[in-house]
Amino acid sequence: MTSSLDQIKRGGRILHFKADAESHTVKVSSRRTTVTIGGQKVKRKNLKVGMKCKITYAENGGEARRVDC
Repeated sequence: MTSSLDQIKRGGRILHFKADAESHTVKVSSRRTTVTIGGQKVKRKNLKVGMKCKITYAENGGEARRVDC
């Protein structure tokens, strides 16, 4: 799901975005989630509101596996 990040809480631990006109929330683990910006692996604290990201996750409220911005 490619979406724009609407809100980031707790230093990037929780991301809020819209998916199919519904608000979704995912958790971001520093160990189990891969976060990249422009193909470079970065820490979750580098995510900013408004970034267009492809987010791979199982369910709303669950943990993201990948966040590619």
